[in-house]
Amino acid sequence: MKFSLSDGRVLGLLGGLTTLLTGCPNPNVYGTPRTTPKGEFSHTIAAEAISISGETTTTSLRSGASGQIEEVKTKENVSVTLPTFPTYQLRYGVAEQADLGFSLKNGSSLGVDFKYNPVKSKSFDLAIDPGAQLFRISSTSSSGSSASINIAYIHLPLLLGLNLSESLSLVLTPGAVVVAASGSTSSSSGRDSATSSSGLLGRLGLGVNIRVSKSFALQPEVTAMRRFSDENSVTFYMAGLGFNFGKLPTF
Repeated sequence: MKFSLSDGRVLGLLGGLTTLLTGCPNPNVYGTPRTTPKGEFSHTIAAEAISISGETTTTSLRSGASGQIEEVKTKENVSVTLPTFPTYQLRYGVAEQADLGFSLKNGSSLGVDFKYNPVKSKSFDLAIDPGAQLFRISSTSSSGSSASINIAYIHLPLLLGLNLSESLSLVLTPGAVVVAASGSTSSSSGRDSATSSSGLLGRLGLGVNIRVSKSFALQPEVTAMRRFSDENSVTFYMAGLGFNFGKLPTF
């Protein structure tokens, strides 16, 4: 894939595709709308895989016959499925209806979120769970030039829990994801450049929380994210199996 960091549109695409190799956009929650009890800790370890599919447009710059710089756009269909490194998450109850989550997503990016659970009943729960995922991509060429990209995903899900029994809940997670990326290059001659890009994705997830005991639960989950733009229409799928243990919410 050819790209120039002086083209913000390419950086937006790079933020969506290159992360497959180093730090994936990971929207899965592996839990119910209910929060970890106040003053207690719970843990999650998840095995995961990511898939992307859709049509992308890459933009490269080249020198034309007249010496002017021209844009060259190439459309291609993308379909990739890859396993990822595991995710670890720690949750701490800060209030009766709120907890904080700290995570190392896919072994390469840091995440934090705040869950608030204002609606809790025998059959239905609701929570909001805004969070952020941050990581950095950098590389250096043999000629001495370097490039780096910082990417932030702001996750804005709504958690809807349908409690089918004391040991089983369906969890729906509609919402949005805001992507912000900034990049810079430094050449061996000392010339530097920088650019930034942002975008919006829709997201929809489904999980099944299976409570094996009061301190252990399983949650298979899959979430789809879609970026809508004039040039790129790519869908991300994150699938995983979460193992929850510690002081879990009661039902």
